[in-house]
Amino acid sequence: MIAGGLEGVSCWGDIVANASKMKGIRGTVIDGCSRDIEGSEAIGYPVYGRGITMISARNRAVQVSSGDPVQMAGVKVAQDDYLIADRCGTVFVPAGRIDEVLDLGERIARRQDGMVQAILSGRSVEEVMHDKEFEAIAVKR
Repeated sequence: MIAGGLEGVSCWGDIVANASKMKGIRGTVIDGCSRDIEGSEAIGYPVYGRGITMISARNRAVQVSSGDPVQMAGVKVAQDDYLIADRCGTVFVPAGRIDEVLDLGERIARRQDGMVQAILSGRSVEEVMHDKEFEAIAVKR
């Protein structure tokens, strides 16, 4: 995970993606831009960030620490925290709350699946969206 990327300058590319994959790392989240996207895709290495750029970080950025807590889009993330990422976004989960978050995610997924099945069985979107069977799931805080 890389935080504090320079605006418009890559902080990740296919060279470090290949090195990371060789070390058994399964993906990277960056608070900045990436380049060489095709190279990362070609090796099946997911990279999630703010955008894509052609400008290399070489001679423009340096590593200042490793393992320290970072700020990612305003969220403090510690080394043992979890993250869940896909093309729609990234969620950071404090290590002490991972079981609660996974349970909530599974409940939401079951509800969503039920709603989709109801639509596929012929019910209207309006009916499904307002059916108490599919009410919003309350989140414990």
